[in-house]
Amino acid sequence: MQLRKSLADNNNIFGSDQCGRSRDAADAYAKTVEELEKSIKGLQGVEVVTGSYISKSFWRSKQKDQWGDLLTAYLELIKKNGEFNRELAETILKNQTLREEGEQALQEAVDNASLVEDAFTVMKDNLTSIFGDFGNVIMTPLQKQLGVVKKISLICLISRLNAGESS
Repeated sequence: MQLRKSLADNNNIFGSDQCGRSRDAADAYAKTVEELEKSIKGLQGVEVVTGSYISKSFWRSKQKDQWGDLLTAYLELIKKNGEFNRELAETILKNQTLREEGEQALQEAVDNASLVEDAFTVMKDNLTSIFGDFGNVIMTPLQKQLGVVKKISLICLISRLNAGESS
């Protein structure tokens, strides 16, 4: 992973800069969360096939796809607690028909969700390497706090999307 490589390059003639690595890992986590929020906002207006109907015209019948809003059709895509459901998004990408722009937007959200998880793991590993088992103790409340902040921001984002704001 690119983040791990850039953190490994944080060495100098005096040794490794553990505090610098921690700062870089936290910055990378914050950036990936911002990117995930942007990509989730980009899901507004994405259409997915929700069904089909038969169009009859004189002597011929033709089956046509019925399109609907992704976030309306899949309410579980963003869980009630504000978390992005990456597994459901991956399933939608594999099994459902989306317009090209929508497929790209959903794939970007999936990729960014993976990057957030990776950045958090790097941050946790780095603190554990500095503080040992105490690093895990530090990360437990930090994980809860970051989760709460992420959930609040996503809930606000969802409410703005449902209200039709485009800020």
